[in-house]
Amino acid sequence: MVFDYWTDFVGGAQTAFKQQILALEAAGHEVTAIVPQGIDLDLGASHHLLIYVPFSLPGIRLPVIKNTSKLQAKIDSTIANVDVVHLHSEFGLSAACIDVASKHNIPVIFTVHTFFWRAQTPRILAGITAEFVKRFHSILIGEPTSTAPLDASKVDRALRNMTLWAALRADAVISPSEHQAEVLRAAGVKQVFRVVNTTTERTEERPAALTSIEGPLKVLWVARFAAEKQPLEFIEAVKLASLSLQPGQLEVTMAGDGDELAAAQQSAATESNIKILGQTPRSQVQQLLVDCHLSAITSYGFDNQPMTVIESLYACRPMLYVDPNLKEGLDQGGLLCEAPSVEAMAAKLVELAENHQLVIDASQRARAAYEIFTPEHFVVAVEAVYGQAILGKKR
Repeated sequence: MVFDYWTDFVGGAQTAFKQQILALEAAGHEVTAIVPQGIDLDLGASHHLLIYVPFSLPGIRLPVIKNTSKLQAKIDSTIANVDVVHLHSEFGLSAACIDVASKHNIPVIFTVHTFFWRAQTPRILAGITAEFVKRFHSILIGEPTSTAPLDASKVDRALRNMTLWAALRADAVISPSEHQAEVLRAAGVKQVFRVVNTTTERTEERPAALTSIEGPLKVLWVARFAAEKQPLEFIEAVKLASLSLQPGQLEVTMAGDGDELAAAQQSAATESNIKILGQTPRSQVQQLLVDCHLSAITSYGFDNQPMTVIESLYACRPMLYVDPNLKEGLDQGGLLCEAPSVEAMAAKLVELAENHQLVIDASQRARAAYEIFTPEHFVVAVEAVYGQAILGKKR
């Protein structure tokens, strides 16, 4: 299992990476994690190969690791003794693993955590920024990156081509969602399989579905405070909804960290029914979900499959969401807004705060919707992909 990012950074890809290692180990597989050297967290893997990081890219905390002959020599003996190389990123470390795996005729699997890269770049800087992205990625991977004419802005196209490059080099690609899988196929990736994410973080006794709601409707928002997650828009929606509700009908808690955290705190400073916790340990997220009635996923056109979906479903808590492309789990345990706008989110919040039965019914559906996200389901699905890729290499 290969990951170019710091594993201690709180994000969906990091969480999915760790949870998949734990699920595979629990099923009897022997896993080696090849990751950047840094804050060494327990990933649950049998073995670790830590790669030295000369420096990281400021702002996004990306470890800068180049695909070099020295790096390939370091990882050669490790990769030579595995059955499958499974990438979860698309930069220099992953490129080195692809090259070494190819030398040993070992199949490479690539899980795409997001193909929907989005950059907030002024139009005047778009051309320069896109060119920087292409050159920077080419330097890291040691070869030209992909330059497919994808349907996106210049910068977003350059970012998405990084992922496309790795997808085209892999023997098989995994997408946790079908809507992302369809976009990857349209971009020219042939072997794409949908395998949903999982979590092994399960309590001794699973939380019960809601049977009643007393007092205010309690909503939990957990994500990065970043523009693509729309935290500021959600706060405005809560404010707008509160104008149509009685005091005490709606309470919102928001947890996470990111560039827009300070702006969110300022926007919610005068709102007594909005509590912003900031960065919150993952160990506390499950309890926050149990304490709420409903979680909220407010990104639009960005997410592949938020880990919050799985955690909410396990807690039997339905989700208010705005992106109709998000199907897995949400088609049963979700409550879709009419549009991704502030007004539509506010209208949905009012509807649910005034009609608790809608939330209670969705909570019952959420209990059943979790079944496809169990570790056991994940292992069976990913083993099938591994098996097919191994057979393909033997032909």
